Amino acid sequence: MAHEVLAQLEAELGRAVNPLEGLLRIGADVNQPMAIRVQCMSESLPYLFPKLQSQTVALTGPTGDGPVEVATLDVSAVLANPQLAAAAQELALMVIEQEALAEGQPQPRLIDQPQYK
Repeated sequence: MAHEVLAQLEAELGRAVNPLEGLLRIGADVNQPMAIRVQCMSESLPYLFPKLQSQTVALTGPTGDGPVEVATLDVSAVLANPQLAAAAQELALMVIEQEALAEGQPQPRLIDQPQYK
């Protein structure tokens, strides 16, 4: 069904549609069944927002003679706090916005904005 909707969108626009653009347009289209909208948005998420996970970072000295300091970032603690999670989301959006601007791509938007409900 998604292929048919994408073909219809391309016919209406008179041009080829980037698959990610197609997913986002279909996902934002209130005339589409909710199951299709959710599937489209779910499939587009990895391309818009990186998965957050704990990472261990090892820093070496100037001679590369082993770790000087090891730091661990546990993002689950950040995500458990609504204020920190919102700040992390804002930061991620700012980074993505800058990358999109540098590449001449459309600006990303939060999916909880009124036009997506």
